[in-house]
Amino acid sequence: MAVMDQRYSGLRVLITRPKGRGENIATFIRSRGGEALCFPVIDIIPPPDFITMDKVLANVDQYDLFILVSVPAVQSLGRRLMKKKLSLGSVPVAVVGNKTAESCKDFNITVTYCPETDAEQFQNSALDNAMNSEGLLRELGVFDKVGKKIAIFRGQDGRECLGDSLKLDGAEVEYIESYGRKLTRQSFEPVLECWEKTPFDAVVITSVSILEGLLVLLGKDNAYLLKNSTVLVISERIAEACRENGLYNLVLANGPADGEIMSGLEIMMKSDKSH
Repeated sequence: MAVMDQRYSGLRVLITRPKGRGENIATFIRSRGGEALCFPVIDIIPPPDFITMDKVLANVDQYDLFILVSVPAVQSLGRRLMKKKLSLGSVPVAVVGNKTAESCKDFNITVTYCPETDAEQFQNSALDNAMNSEGLLRELGVFDKVGKKIAIFRGQDGRECLGDSLKLDGAEVEYIESYGRKLTRQSFEPVLECWEKTPFDAVVITSVSILEGLLVLLGKDNAYLLKNSTVLVISERIAEACRENGLYNLVLANGPADGEIMSGLEIMMKSDKSH
């Protein structure tokens, strides 16, 4: 008889990623004996307007590369292409990871550049290639950027480290705000009751806006719940925002990919057992 993998037995995790982005992690945790609750703190919404995007799509031949930084960016662009009955022509497309690349298939968008990752990401404790902006920059090492015009499709107020690096390499960079974010209208009370009754061991936070939104939902009276949990973050930028809000029990995952987050949880569990 096969022995069931119960490596996460007793582990309780709150996953705050946007809708559709945390379910795989939750399923994996539950399949190995743990408990996981998905509560999307931030809702993804359309941009205020499509003026800039439409201008780019009407002049695709003027661009040398399109970069899509997330699944919502792909979905926003893909739906606009379908509505306008347009295409990206022969312009190469770069994405930051496999999730984004898979989403491109839904809209017949061909991906030229994508950071490599281990196909068995859930089986490994560490990944050699971070599926994030830094990984994409390494992948684009073969792309001659001098004098090239690059459009980056991203969320409202997105990070500029990717664009800044491309500019340093001689590229002309244009940002296309493809979607916005807003605090969820879903009731937080059931989560709060669950949290107060049996605290979460870990809370997964994958952006500064999610951290800020979660603190709003908790309020000052319940902020102690987050302070008493281990907060798993995916970048030093988010870790610094946590520390600024009095959160110091942190685990830094290698990046935003599901496998990287799971590896971070395993590091947390090993650390807890060693104490």
